[in-house]
Amino acid sequence: MLVHALFNLGVIHSFVTDRLVGKLRKNPCMIKRGFVISILLGKNVNIDNVYRGIKVDINGCEMRVDLLSLELYDFEVILGID
Repeated sequence: MLVHALFNLGVIHSFVTDRLVGKLRKNPCMIKRGFVISILLGKNVNIDNVYRGIKVDINGCEMRVDLLSLELYDFEVILGID
């Protein structure tokens, strides 16, 4: 499946839009210790689950990433690249 992705340098977390999680065919895992993310719209969002080991293929280079579910508008996926 093709998606619009943003590569975010210097960030340790990766995100997937709520609209796409049903297509992942994986159930989320609860995070033992959740956290809060501040987004540009001035809201704080509680994160307490993660989709672990999602296969991502970028131009033939496959990797597994953990994705946090977040309401996104311009992209389906934001990949943190630390």
